[in-house]
Amino acid sequence: MTRATIGLTIAMMVMAGCEKKAEDGKGTDTTTQARPAPATPAAPTPTPAAAAAAPTDDKSRCAQLMPEKFRGPDLQTMSLAPGTLGCNYSESGSLKSNLSIDCRRGRGEGAWKREFGEKANELGTTVGRATSGTKQSADFLDGQADCIVSVALFGDDPDVTELAKAVEANLTAETAPPLPARQAGEPDLACDKLVGEDLQKKHGLDALQKEEYNAAKTLTCTYGFAGGMGIAHVNYDCRVHWAGGDEMKQFSELMAKQNKSPTPAKIGAAAITWKDGALVADGDVKCNVTLGLITLAKGGKSPDPAVLAADLEKSLTPAAVGL
Repeated sequence: MTRATIGLTIAMMVMAGCEKKAEDGKGTDTTTQARPAPATPAAPTPTPAAAAAAPTDDKSRCAQLMPEKFRGPDLQTMSLAPGTLGCNYSESGSLKSNLSIDCRRGRGEGAWKREFGEKANELGTTVGRATSGTKQSADFLDGQADCIVSVALFGDDPDVTELAKAVEANLTAETAPPLPARQAGEPDLACDKLVGEDLQKKHGLDALQKEEYNAAKTLTCTYGFAGGMGIAHVNYDCRVHWAGGDEMKQFSELMAKQNKSPTPAKIGAAAITWKDGALVADGDVKCNVTLGLITLAKGGKSPDPAVLAADLEKSLTPAAVGL
């Protein structure tokens, strides 16, 4: 699969996620994104001896994090993106326990407050820096690294308290799912730098809901608008750049087949807009920016996609991404 094809797939995923949300009326985020490690890691740098003893694959990492008493004989692992890990243990065909770890960039205290800050903690104790959830399934912000962790137990009268505490103690810089280092010349993407407060106020966007890094050189920023009755997705993909090439034409044709009525726009190096979104090939940093708007209630006021896309393109400067 070429980089251009990957970029087209990402752009279509943003649109597919928007359409699904518009249909079901829910705010569940269906877009994806990932990211290189922060410039200053939250966790300590592993010593040579510790690094040598660190697990090198998902199965050994699951075994090192999850105490044996909570594991079943059958293990299924899943890593959705660099910096993530999923461990599903089952026994006799039934799920016994689950561990999910997300250590991608942006999964620190800010993300926790946005996504879990108002959720109740029924465990009766705090694990790591913050905890929410029930006796069967709980989430916590790790105390040693910027990772959000979810644990669950299945069966009669489960209580994840002991499991959560054990995983939190075992999760260190050495045992956490690794992130690739940021390479020289790679843009340092961050929502607060690219979609600033002035831009948010101008277009009626609420505070940032989610910042996601699902692949190197990509970022998705999710905002609410219209008093919580709308959702805006802004996706940055700096792996591809469709400045007047066949890819932009191909994407426009796909949008036309979906009755989106795409219209060429003079934004950045190349752009098309439609009634609830836009795709821009930036002129300075050489990235694609895809905008998707979802109105969850009739009569809700939505930002003008062409005007918002133009301002997003202006904000994507070399200085804003550390180049």
